Amino acid sequence: MKTINLRVNIHKIILPVITIALMVFLGISDGVVWGGDTQGYLNMDIGREAGYSLFLHFFFLIFGETGFAQAVVVFQLFLWGASLLILTGTIAKLWDLKAGSTMIVWAIQVFFLLLLKYASGLGAVYANTLLTEGITYPVYFLFFKTVLQLNREYSHKRMAELLVYCSILTLIRTQLAVTFMAVVFFWFIKMLAGCFPVKRWLGLLLGCLAGAALVMGGQKLYTYVLYGMPQGTVGSGSFFMTSGLYNAVEEDENLYETKEDKELFRDLYELSLQEKANYRFMDTGIFLPLSEHYSQNFDKIKFEVVSHYFYKYFTRSQNMDEVQIQIEMDRINRKLGLPLFLNHLGEKAEQFFQECLRGYMRTAAKGSIMFLIPVLIVYLVYLCALVCCFKGKERRAKDAGWSALFVMIVSTGNIMLTAFMIFCEPRYVLYNMAPFYITGYLLVLEIYRKRKEENIR
Repeated sequence: MKTINLRVNIHKIILPVITIALMVFLGISDGVVWGGDTQGYLNMDIGREAGYSLFLHFFFLIFGETGFAQAVVVFQLFLWGASLLILTGTIAKLWDLKAGSTMIVWAIQVFFLLLLKYASGLGAVYANTLLTEGITYPVYFLFFKTVLQLNREYSHKRMAELLVYCSILTLIRTQLAVTFMAVVFFWFIKMLAGCFPVKRWLGLLLGCLAGAALVMGGQKLYTYVLYGMPQGTVGSGSFFMTSGLYNAVEEDENLYETKEDKELFRDLYELSLQEKANYRFMDTGIFLPLSEHYSQNFDKIKFEVVSHYFYKYFTRSQNMDEVQIQIEMDRINRKLGLPLFLNHLGEKAEQFFQECLRGYMRTAAKGSIMFLIPVLIVYLVYLCALVCCFKGKERRAKDAGWSALFVMIVSTGNIMLTAFMIFCEPRYVLYNMAPFYITGYLLVLEIYRKRKEENIR
C-alpha cells in the first residue's frame, strides 16, 4: 500500500511540482533566445516550412510585436513540461514501474533538457528559442509516447493520434517526414513477425500516405495564399549545389554546355576556394575529417557563397522581388548543382558515411573521438539487451524489445536522411537521445526482473 501511495504522489504531486519549478527556472534564466533562422520564419519566407511560421504569427496576432516572443516561450516551456510528464506517466503505467524507476525515466528526460543548456553552444534549452526545435522536440516525445501505447495495444484512435503527430512534425520541419516512414517500416516488421495483421498494416500505410499528401497539400496551399504560387516551399535545390560545389574540381566546368552556365560555375567555384570551403582544404589529421570540414562549411557555401552571389546576380540582371529571386535561385541551383552532385557521388558517399557515424555518436553522446569507444559499448549493450528481451516470454520484456527496435529504426532513418541532405548537427539528431536511454533502461530493467524472478524460484 505504501508503494502505491508513493507512486500516486510521484505521478500526481511530486513530479509535476518539480517539473513546473524547473520550467519556471529555465524561463527566467534563459529568457527569449533568437536564432539565425528566426527572422525567416517571422517573414514567412517561401523557403521556410509553413508550420512554425504560422505558429509564430498566431502569437504575434494575439500578443502583438512586444509580447509575442515571451508568449511563445511560455507556451513552449509548458508544452515541454507537459510532454515530459505525459511520457513519464505513460511509461510508468505500461511497464508497471515503481517510484524509483519512474523517477529514473523522468530524470533521463530532464538530463537531456539540461544537457542542451549546459553542454551545448546554444547555452539555453530549445524551449526558450524561437526555432522549430522549441515545438518539434516536445511533440516528438508525444509521438514517441503514442508509439509505445500502440505497440502495447492497437486502436484506431491511437493510430489517428500518431498520424496527427507525424503530420505536425513534418509541417514544422520537413526532415521529420521520417516519422511516417519509420512507423510504416516498424509495423511492417511486426507484420512479418506475425504480430500485426496484414489488413491493419495496409490501412496504416494508406493513413501515412494520406497524411503525407495532406502535408504536401498544406504546404502548397500556404504558398498559394501568401504568394499566389501553389508550389510549396522552395530551397531543396540548394542541397545539390552545396554538396556539389563542396566536392567540385576545376574540370567540372565541362559538365555544362552554355557559356553562361560555365561562367556561373567558375565564379561560384572560385568563391568557394577563396572561402576555403572546398574539400581540398580539410584537415586530414582530425577525427572524421570530411564530416567535420563539410559541416563547418555547409552554411558558408549555401549562404555566403551561393545565395549571396545569386542575390547580386538576379538583382543586377533582372527586376525581381524577394520571392521570385528565391524561386529562380532554387531552379538554377538544381540546374547547375545536380550535374555536380552526380559527378561526385563517390566523394558524397564517403562524406555520408562519416556523417552517419557522427550522427549515431551524437544520438548517444557527443561526436568526439574520446566518446567513440564508450558509444560503441553503449550500442553493443543496447543491442544485446534488446535481443535478450525478445527471447523472453514476458509481454513487458517483448514490448521493451519492440520499443527499442523502433528507436533504432527511427534514429537510423533520421540520421541517414540528415546526413544525406544536410549534416548531423546535434539539434537535428538529438530527437532520439532521450528515447534511446529510456528504452535502454527498460531493457535492462526487464532483464533484471527476469533474473530476480528466476532466483526466487
